[in-house]
Amino acid sequence: LVVEGGADDRKPVGLLFAGTSTGKMAIANRIDLVLEEFGVMIDGEGSAPSPTPTLDPTATPDPTATPVPTATPDPDATPTPTPDPTATPTPTSPPPPRSGDIGVYDISWKSKKRNLDFTINIRQDSDGDGTLTSTDSLVEAAHVNARRTHDSNGNGVIEDCSIDTCYSNFGGDTGSNGSVKFSLVGGAPMGLYQAEVTGLTHATRVWNTALDADNPDAFTR
Repeated sequence: LVVEGGADDRKPVGLLFAGTSTGKMAIANRIDLVLEEFGVMIDGEGSAPSPTPTLDPTATPDPTATPVPTATPDPDATPTPTPDPTATPTPTSPPPPRSGDIGVYDISWKSKKRNLDFTINIRQDSDGDGTLTSTDSLVEAAHVNARRTHDSNGNGVIEDCSIDTCYSNFGGDTGSNGSVKFSLVGGAPMGLYQAEVTGLTHATRVWNTALDADNPDAFTR
C-alpha cells in the first residue's frame, strides 16, 4: 500500500485490518471499505475524502478584517422626480355642444291699454356652436311653462312672493313659428314686470339652459 500526502508521500506502508473469525477460517473485511475508513489510497488512485468544514459558534469577528464596501449614491446621477401633491391638474376640454339642444331665444312684450302680452320664442342650436342666433332653427310643439312676476309694492324691484297678486303661471305649446304668446287681459297695472321660462320640454329635443339667450326678461309698463 502507498500513502499520499505529508512526510510519507508515496512511501509503501503495511496495513493491518481485522476480519471476522468463524471457526477455523478468518474472513477479512473488504479491502476497499477498510481503505475508505482510514482514508488510504492504492497507488495514488483516487483521493482521500476532504473533511467537511464546520463553523465555530464561539468565534468572534476579526476586528482587523477589511469591511465589504457598500454602494454609495452617484453625485452626478440625475435624481428621479417625485410627484408634486400640490400641482394643478391639467383641465380637460369640455364636450362639444350638441346641435339638437333647445333654449329660450327671446322673450318679447306688447302693452296696449290695460292688456299686456309676452311672447316666448324657442330655437334649437342647429349649427352646434353653443349659442342661439336668428339663423338657428325654430322649434315647433315645445311645451313652455313660464312665470310672470309684477313689482306689486312699486319699489322697482322684482321680488319673490307667495301671493298670486304679484305672480302668475302660464303654460302652452309653440307653433310653427317657434313661439307661444301669453296675455294679461284687463288686469295689468302699471309697473315693472318680469317673465321667466321655468320649464321647457320637447318630444325629441332637450332643454339646455346654457343656451338661453333671453331668460328671464324684464319690462316696465
